[in-house]
Amino acid sequence: MHALNGAVFPGGNGAATTMSRDLDWLASVRARVGFVMNNLLLYGTAGVAWGDVKYGATTPSIGPGFIWAANPRETEVGFVVGGGAEWGFTPNLTLRGEYLYYRLSGESVVVDGVPPFPPFQVRYTWDRFETHVARVGLSYKFGGPIVARY
Repeated sequence: MHALNGAVFPGGNGAATTMSRDLDWLASVRARVGFVMNNLLLYGTAGVAWGDVKYGATTPSIGPGFIWAANPRETEVGFVVGGGAEWGFTPNLTLRGEYLYYRLSGESVVVDGVPPFPPFQVRYTWDRFETHVARVGLSYKFGGPIVARY
C-alpha cells in the first residue's frame, strides 16, 4: 500500500524535497457490537491498529555533493473503526461485508547533511496515515448447530 510516494516539494534553498511513505502490513485488535434480525447480524467495530511504515525523504542542496536524507521505518500505532453486516444464508455458511477506517500516527525526524557541512539540520515530518478498507468474506462453520443434551 502506498499513502504518499514520490511527492516532490520545493525546498527553501531552491532544491526539491522528495518524500515517500509505504505501508508494509496492517493489523488490528477489534471488538464487535451489534444486533441480530432473522439471520442478519448488523454490527459496529472499533479497536487498536498497528502498521509497519517505511518513510523516505531526500533534499539535495544547491551546491554539489550535499544531501539531507532520512529513511526511518516504524511500527505506528493508531485506531480502527467501522461497521458491517453478516448474513447466515445456510446453517454453515455466512456472507459478510465490512468497512474499516484506519488512522495511524505520523513521524518526524531531524537529520544532518552529508557531508556534515554546512552544519545545519533538516526536519522531515509525515502527517498521520489514514486508509479505508472495504472487504467481503465468505465463512464456513464446521459441524452442526450446538444442541444441549440432558
